[in-house]
Amino acid sequence: MLNLKAMIEFTLKEKAAIYNAACEIIHADNKKELDELALLLKVFKKLGTELFFPTIEDVAEPNERFPREQYIPIIKEMVYVKKVFLAQFLAAIMGVDGEITESEMRVYMQLVKDCNLPNDSVSEESFNYFYTQF
Repeated sequence: MLNLKAMIEFTLKEKAAIYNAACEIIHADNKKELDELALLLKVFKKLGTELFFPTIEDVAEPNERFPREQYIPIIKEMVYVKKVFLAQFLAAIMGVDGEITESEMRVYMQLVKDCNLPNDSVSEESFNYFYTQF
């Protein structure tokens, strides 16, 4: 289990890539749940990057200046422990509202494939970690 107290340092580009990947999950079911948005904001605060938005509607809008074809290669190049964090974080976003939709799972599995994420690192323990630590 990852410990954010001894957190890996993410570069600014990696954080932007993580943010956009999280936005893909949040938008997968065509609705932004408040629990998903809250977890996104809390995790980024813990990573040392506070996200500020003019309104709640602006939260989790992907950065159009940083398209998928640019951020996927950044994630692919991250070291294994960073990929574990991302896989667990994305899974936690999917489940935070108590329901994982088929569309969320489809987007998640596509990100796992495209980014070479270790899907076997996701467990109930990792869900609980994100929900209790943030």
